[in-house]
Amino acid sequence: MPNNQLKTRLGKRLKALYQSIPGQTDHFLDLCCDHGSLGRAVLETRSDCHVTFNDLRPGIMNDLAELLQRYQAHNFTLDTGPAQQVQLPVQGQSTVMLAGIGDEQAIEIIESLLAQQTEQPCRLIISPATKVHYVRSFLASASVSLEQESLVTENRRTYEVISVRKALSGEKKPVSRFGSAWALGNTDHQQHLLKLIQFYDAQQNRNRTDDTALIVEHYKKILKMPTNLLLNRRIGHAYCI
Repeated sequence: MPNNQLKTRLGKRLKALYQSIPGQTDHFLDLCCDHGSLGRAVLETRSDCHVTFNDLRPGIMNDLAELLQRYQAHNFTLDTGPAQQVQLPVQGQSTVMLAGIGDEQAIEIIESLLAQQTEQPCRLIISPATKVHYVRSFLASASVSLEQESLVTENRRTYEVISVRKALSGEKKPVSRFGSAWALGNTDHQQHLLKLIQFYDAQQNRNRTDDTALIVEHYKKILKMPTNLLLNRRIGHAYCI
């Protein structure tokens, strides 16, 4: 199957996620992501990288097994079950892709992965489907170091992509609770910020708390902030940009 040419069709979002996988990765774990498209793309282009596919739904895994057999793929493992129970390889450079799921499930999976002991710190690429702020808040307090982050827009929806790795002792670049990749001249980013404000404002109206009020105010401040101040500005509340 590996021929260094990408045959699996990837949309703009999936292509951005694929391109965020470090070149030195020798074990890629595709967790709950678009029927294994990213893992298949890795198998097609990186012959020396082992891929673990994981999904809770047997039907998806059976279909994936048939597809991989048809294309004579090798160097992969199929793991049917909760992603919270996936085991990281002890050795080597591992990258985990976690995209398209909600905040609570994402946090549970990340906690499980960070608790595991490996010789090399694993990389996590995270792109939640909902409530990204809560995932960011968890990452900000977890033992991870930010590698990079970006935004990608497809079909009028913008997705945040956060790459972190398990932090080594005394080494940590914190994850922003509100994001640091905003380009305020970009209308897609502006629309995404407006959607976030509307979402958390609706939550605030249903169940008003100081937390949701602060979230709304901070996203509003980002939307109004000049681009040249965006990356380094810090706001004097419990949260920072």
